[in-house]
Amino acid sequence: MRLLSGSPPFLRRLWAWLASLLWRREPAEIELSEEIFNADLTTKLLNLRRHGWKRGPSAGVVMPRLLFARGAPFDQVVALALDDLYAHARRHTTFSVPRAKPHVVVWPGEDIVGRFTVDDDGFVSITVGAIGGERPEALAVILAHEACHHILGLSGLRGCDTADNERLTDAAMFVCGFGNLYAAGRVHVRHPGFEAHLGYLDENEVDYANRWVAQQLRHRFAAVPARRST
Repeated sequence: MRLLSGSPPFLRRLWAWLASLLWRREPAEIELSEEIFNADLTTKLLNLRRHGWKRGPSAGVVMPRLLFARGAPFDQVVALALDDLYAHARRHTTFSVPRAKPHVVVWPGEDIVGRFTVDDDGFVSITVGAIGGERPEALAVILAHEACHHILGLSGLRGCDTADNERLTDAAMFVCGFGNLYAAGRVHVRHPGFEAHLGYLDENEVDYANRWVAQQLRHRFAAVPARRST
């Protein structure tokens, strides 16, 4: 059946609503074998959920996309986007989310994608490489990852070594509600003499983490008894 473009607006809206019901697909349930195969990631997600999810419906709310200010200097674009990421995490998690804006460094070279640093005086800065200015979806992933470094550091959560800490930070993106940004912006970066994937989880792990969070939320809210009206 085809809906003609000349149809009345209310019919087009009705058709869109019916289509969303007919073709809506819930994420596939996670099998025990998947949890065992992804044991390290599952453990990280469980630990982060225990530390960071609020009670009630605000827990696990997904940030659908990150908006960037148009026409502003790039460092201001980055700073405003970081404000939005921190605000989302502050509303929907119990992590220690900073209110002070980190210093933003724009790196012109191609040898840095993103970097979170704290100097000896406790001064925090986030460095964004050239790829962030070229691809908005990549910039969203970079900023969400570096923001989670900041959030986890203030919350006293850290992996056992550098590699483990990077994977923990990627896992935190899903618990903070940034999983959609990660899935949409995890691109393959190619520059002369430089090639890398954004992020420390592979494609299967990203899909697993998204489905794991969605399943946790479905089961959590299904277990909440309905309120009786008086």
